[in-house]
Amino acid sequence: MNQKLLNIKNTLDKSRKLNTSEFFVDLNGLEIQVDPNVFSPIYFEDSYFFAENMIDIKGLDVLEIGTGTGYFAIKMALNKANKVVATDVSKSAYNNALVNMEKLSLEDKVDIRLGSIFEPILNEKFDVIFWNIPFCYIEESTKNDSHISGKLDELESAVFNSEYKLLQQYLNEGFKFLNKNGKLLLGFSPTIGNKVVFDNVVLSLGLSYKAIVNKEVEMDGHKEILQIIEFYQ
Repeated sequence: MNQKLLNIKNTLDKSRKLNTSEFFVDLNGLEIQVDPNVFSPIYFEDSYFFAENMIDIKGLDVLEIGTGTGYFAIKMALNKANKVVATDVSKSAYNNALVNMEKLSLEDKVDIRLGSIFEPILNEKFDVIFWNIPFCYIEESTKNDSHISGKLDELESAVFNSEYKLLQQYLNEGFKFLNKNGKLLLGFSPTIGNKVVFDNVVLSLGLSYKAIVNKEVEMDGHKEILQIIEFYQ
């Protein structure tokens, strides 16, 4: 595991030690409750970045994969999306998002579902699908090193992505859930993630992509690039 990923792993461990029960974060005036086993927007600024830099979704049907605390889904609802559905494979994240929807009286505007990627989606179609994917690439062998022991836990799974298998599934299945002229989007960082493997996955599926948002941001004291990527068949 390289130093950048080790720093991220250390941040996760720090979060675990400091927050042994639910805590609250303020994101530009929006108070969000965070379960200690759920990816926290206060330690990793990408959640806030992607919500603030998303395309105009007013009047559109939006699907978010991997909702975590529900922050992105909340912002889409407040930005007047017609419908917002959000999924997460983590039971802790699912319950966390439900709590935040109730706190903000958004239960009727945001539909939170438990399940892996598109598993909870049946015959529905959307205008925009987005996932702030775990873009910290690790190889299978990395999961057995001294820093990550065995199977990734809930919090680690929100950050680390073994062999980018989740990316392959997302791109393989995503287009069939889009309305005509719909957009399949992804949050990514070419400076934190593995761009070579990312490009190889996209090419192997016969797809192309464009970074419709590409900005330098400061994360944990370092300059990084964050992107919102749109994929094309």
